[in-house]
Amino acid sequence: MLKTLKLHNVGPADDLQLGPLAERLNLLTGDNGLGKTFLLDAIWFGVTRTWPGEPARPRPGTPVQELAAVGGDSYFDATIEVSFYPKTSGTRRYPYRYHRTHEEWYAPISTASGNEVDRVNESVHPGDGIVIYSRVDGGFSVWDANRNPGRRELPGAAKTRPRAYHFSPSEVWKGNKFCKGLIDDWVLWQGRRDPAFAQLERVLKKLEPAGAETLEPGTPRRLSLDNPQEFPTLRMPYGHEVPVAHLSAAYRRVISLAYMLTWAWTEHLEACKLMGKKPTEGFLFLIDELDAHLHPRWQRTILRSLLGVVDSMTQAKLRRPVQLQLIASTHAPLVLASAEPIFDVDRDAVWELDLVERQVRLEKFPWERRGDASAWLTSKVFDLGIARSLEAEEAIQAAMALTRADAPDPEEIKTVTQRLREVLSDTDRLWVRWAGFAAKHGVET
Repeated sequence: MLKTLKLHNVGPADDLQLGPLAERLNLLTGDNGLGKTFLLDAIWFGVTRTWPGEPARPRPGTPVQELAAVGGDSYFDATIEVSFYPKTSGTRRYPYRYHRTHEEWYAPISTASGNEVDRVNESVHPGDGIVIYSRVDGGFSVWDANRNPGRRELPGAAKTRPRAYHFSPSEVWKGNKFCKGLIDDWVLWQGRRDPAFAQLERVLKKLEPAGAETLEPGTPRRLSLDNPQEFPTLRMPYGHEVPVAHLSAAYRRVISLAYMLTWAWTEHLEACKLMGKKPTEGFLFLIDELDAHLHPRWQRTILRSLLGVVDSMTQAKLRRPVQLQLIASTHAPLVLASAEPIFDVDRDAVWELDLVERQVRLEKFPWERRGDASAWLTSKVFDLGIARSLEAEEAIQAAMALTRADAPDPEEIKTVTQRLREVLSDTDRLWVRWAGFAAKHGVET
């Protein structure tokens, strides 16, 4: 399990540290543009030594260092470092530096024969288990310690194995040279009653939203005369079987998540069988904006579902729990509110990126139950003054300023009353206080 991520001269601040991370759930919060996605990308790199997209680079103006310990090569004074909770004793730390000329992140190491530079794309990976990264654009990255080992571990032709599996949004659905994709795999598994399809059904069931909506597979069918390809379908609450190509963005994101989980686990078990290894004991699950596209009813249950989905997926094979560490970003106060009944301060944490005097800061947010989504909206996590429209907030602030004035002008009271009428409902509880104040100064509301 990942323990810390430390960044120096790369990313949104001179120095950032995420961690020590909680062992089960870590939620990343903060305004747009402060670095939540960057942190997830950096975590992925630190664990897998690959990038899900464009590699991070040192911040402009970063000074250069000559490191004698690695042959005098020139590196930027920028580091990405990850550490892991020990299985036995001693924290494992992996620092990476950015080579000025090679434009790659390297891990300096020492050997018995002297110092050398350990190239990222030739070295042993620090992570183990399975790592899955669900990106907000609908793409996925998957890393498996059995199938994507460091190249130094592999002789000959085996060095051609990919360092990780990266899927664009289109490849998740239509496949690439590593997998058939959701459309073909789903139809194939369902048609031949493959155990992978039973696995997929279990995952879909676990990810169902609360209420009438279900994620129940229907009968595959063609979409047109000219296209012989069959498409999976879902049975919708209104009784129709809808092809997955016609589903809403929310359904498409969740079923693609279910498929990639199923594919990663199925392929992991096949690799274990071929290699004579035992299945993994750990999952690291990264999700960027886990609430994206989801209706509030689904936002209330998605966190609980994700924390339970790995057990529902693995129990049929292992008959034992598998360790899951979930690191996810969110903008939804309802997600925070939904975490309250299941939040364990010993195993879970909320992390806040904030802009303070034009500097990005990352801190662990002190956990406390707030009761509802509105209370979370007005907490420091989201920094809203009140859980209303901007116009309503401004009108209420003007009203509160008048109530504190020594000698409020009746004409100003009338003006503010009109502004309140434009933004508040007739039954808003604020009217009781405001009506009393206005009447005291001879103004009718």
